[in-house]
Amino acid sequence: MVMVYNKLLNFAGVMGWDDGESPAGWNMWRFTMWLLFGAIAIVTAILNITWAAHGKDSRWFRFASLSFTALTLCSFYSQSAQWAAHEDWAALMDVVPTMSSWLWVCVISSILINSVSLFKKSSR
Repeated sequence: MVMVYNKLLNFAGVMGWDDGESPAGWNMWRFTMWLLFGAIAIVTAILNITWAAHGKDSRWFRFASLSFTALTLCSFYSQSAQWAAHEDWAALMDVVPTMSSWLWVCVISSILINSVSLFKKSSR
Protein backbone atom coordinates (compact mmCIF):
# COMPACT_ATOMS: atom_id res chain seq x y z
CA MET A 1 0.00 0.00 0.00
CA VAL A 2 2.86 2.37 0.80
CA MET A 3 4.38 1.63 -2.59
CA VAL A 4 1.14 2.59 -4.35
CA TYR A 5 0.92 5.81 -2.33
CA ASN A 6 4.53 6.70 -3.21
CA LYS A 7 3.80 6.11 -6.89
CA LEU A 8 0.80 8.43 -6.63
CA LEU A 9 3.00 11.06 -4.97
CA ASN A 10 5.55 10.76 -7.78
CA PHE A 11 2.73 11.13 -10.31
CA ALA A 12 1.51 14.22 -8.45
CA GLY A 13 4.99 15.74 -8.62
CA VAL A 14 5.27 15.06 -12.34
CA MET A 15 1.84 16.60 -12.93
CA GLY A 16 2.82 19.69 -10.94
CA TRP A 17 0.19 19.18 -8.26
CA ASP A 18 2.62 19.78 -5.41
CA ASP A 19 2.61 23.52 -4.78
CA GLY A 20 5.64 23.48 -2.46
CA GLU A 21 3.70 25.21 0.33
CA SER A 22 1.86 22.16 1.61
CA PRO A 23 3.44 19.15 3.32
CA ALA A 24 4.69 16.53 0.88
CA GLY A 25 1.80 14.68 -0.66
CA TRP A 26 -0.95 16.81 0.90
CA ASN A 27 -2.28 18.00 -2.47
CA MET A 28 -2.27 14.46 -3.79
CA TRP A 29 -4.16 13.33 -0.70
CA ARG A 30 -6.75 16.04 -1.33
CA PHE A 31 -6.98 14.93 -4.94
CA THR A 32 -7.59 11.29 -4.06
CA MET A 33 -9.66 11.86 -0.92
CA TRP A 34 -12.98 12.44 -2.69
CA LEU A 35 -12.34 9.39 -4.88
CA LEU A 36 -11.66 7.25 -1.82
CA PHE A 37 -14.71 8.54 0.07
CA GLY A 38 -16.90 8.05 -3.01
CA ALA A 39 -15.73 4.46 -3.46
CA ILE A 40 -16.40 3.69 0.21
CA ALA A 41 -19.87 5.24 -0.10
CA ILE A 42 -20.65 2.99 -3.07
CA VAL A 43 -19.37 -0.15 -1.32
CA THR A 44 -21.35 0.56 1.84
CA ALA A 45 -24.50 1.27 -0.21
CA ILE A 46 -24.13 -2.12 -1.90
CA LEU A 47 -23.60 -3.77 1.49
CA ASN A 48 -26.68 -1.95 2.77
CA ILE A 49 -28.86 -3.38 0.00
CA THR A 50 -27.34 -6.85 0.33
CA TRP A 51 -27.87 -7.04 4.09
CA ALA A 52 -31.39 -5.64 3.80
CA ALA A 53 -32.23 -8.24 1.13
CA HIS A 54 -31.13 -10.98 3.51
CA GLY A 55 -33.23 -9.53 6.33
CA LYS A 56 -30.27 -8.42 8.43
CA ASP A 57 -29.93 -5.10 10.25
CA SER A 58 -28.31 -2.74 7.74
CA ARG A 59 -28.68 0.61 9.51
CA TRP A 60 -24.94 1.00 10.09
CA PHE A 61 -24.19 0.51 6.39
CA ARG A 62 -26.90 3.05 5.55
CA PHE A 63 -25.36 5.50 8.03
CA ALA A 64 -21.85 4.89 6.67
CA SER A 65 -22.95 5.27 3.07
CA LEU A 66 -24.70 8.57 3.65
CA SER A 67 -21.82 9.80 5.81
CA PHE A 68 -19.22 8.98 3.17
CA THR A 69 -21.42 10.61 0.53
CA ALA A 70 -21.36 13.80 2.60
CA LEU A 71 -17.59 13.50 3.10
CA THR A 72 -17.17 13.08 -0.67
CA LEU A 73 -19.00 16.35 -1.24
CA CYS A 74 -16.98 18.14 1.46
CA SER A 75 -13.65 16.91 0.10
CA PHE A 76 -14.56 17.89 -3.46
CA TYR A 77 -15.58 21.34 -2.22
CA SER A 78 -12.29 21.58 -0.31
CA GLN A 79 -10.33 20.73 -3.44
CA SER A 80 -12.26 23.33 -5.44
CA ALA A 81 -11.63 25.92 -2.73
CA GLN A 82 -7.91 25.14 -2.89
CA TRP A 83 -7.94 25.64 -6.65
CA ALA A 84 -9.72 28.96 -6.20
CA ALA A 85 -7.24 30.06 -3.50
CA HIS A 86 -4.33 29.25 -5.83
CA GLU A 87 -6.19 30.94 -8.70
CA ASP A 88 -6.11 27.78 -10.80
CA TRP A 89 -9.00 28.87 -13.00
CA ALA A 90 -8.26 26.27 -15.66
CA ALA A 91 -8.78 23.43 -13.17
CA LEU A 92 -11.97 25.01 -11.89
CA MET A 93 -13.35 25.54 -15.39
CA ASP A 94 -12.46 21.99 -16.46
CA VAL A 95 -13.64 20.02 -13.45
CA VAL A 96 -16.32 21.88 -11.52
CA PRO A 97 -19.07 22.23 -14.17
CA THR A 98 -19.00 18.53 -15.04
CA MET A 99 -18.48 17.23 -11.52
CA SER A 100 -21.23 19.39 -10.04
CA SER A 101 -23.77 17.64 -12.25
CA TRP A 102 -22.35 14.21 -11.44
CA LEU A 103 -22.27 14.94 -7.72
CA TRP A 104 -25.99 15.80 -7.82
CA VAL A 105 -26.67 12.49 -9.56
CA CYS A 106 -24.53 10.57 -7.06
CA VAL A 107 -26.16 12.18 -4.02
CA ILE A 108 -29.69 11.56 -5.28
CA SER A 109 -28.73 7.98 -6.17
CA SER A 110 -27.22 7.47 -2.74
CA ILE A 111 -30.37 8.69 -1.04
CA LEU A 112 -32.58 6.45 -3.18
CA ILE A 113 -30.35 3.38 -2.84
CA ASN A 114 -30.07 3.75 0.92
CA SER A 115 -33.81 4.29 1.30
CA VAL A 116 -34.45 0.83 -0.20
CA SER A 117 -33.57 -0.80 3.10
CA LEU A 118 -35.95 1.53 4.94
CA PHE A 119 -38.89 0.69 2.69
CA LYS A 120 -38.10 -3.01 2.75
CA LYS A 121 -37.99 -2.98 6.53
CA SER A 122 -41.24 -1.03 6.89
CA SER A 123 -43.15 -3.41 4.57
CA ARG A 124 -42.80 -6.27 7.05
